[in-house]
Amino acid sequence: APSWFIEGGIGYTDAEFTEIDIDISSIPRNPDGSLTANLSDPFSVIQLDNEFDHVPDFSANASVSKEFSLQGGAFVVARLSANYHSGYFNDPLNLPQIETPSTTLVDFTASWTSANEKYNVSAGIKNLTDEEFLASGNFNPTIGVIENIFDRGIQWYLTGKYNF
Repeated sequence: APSWFIEGGIGYTDAEFTEIDIDISSIPRNPDGSLTANLSDPFSVIQLDNEFDHVPDFSANASVSKEFSLQGGAFVVARLSANYHSGYFNDPLNLPQIETPSTTLVDFTASWTSANEKYNVSAGIKNLTDEEFLASGNFNPTIGVIENIFDRGIQWYLTGKYNF
């Protein structure tokens, strides 16, 4: 339809480890000469059945935008978009304590552009539905600390642009 733009996408990633080459000479040793890491311990080294970190299996996006012509040739574009990703681990050891769950985020943007396209002002809202989710995480095995970093929730912005 005139002045409407609809788009979408679907992604699937089937990533897996097929071989792991561990350099035993780089693993520290105890005073008796034994390794400080148990190579079969899933919390010491990556195992073949571990999932890649920060890689969701499924992702999808959809958006719809509409352009509104204004008197004098300026125009406004309104855009509503949604992005989905399945859950993923934030570390190569796949600790469930820092796994990001499946998440869907909705954003809205409105943008005004002058007739000569020299000026542009955009305003938007990210995470319109104020989803709370684990955005990232970190595990420090040396001291046993797990850090969780949560998304900031709903956010708004205003930007201006001048083209010369």
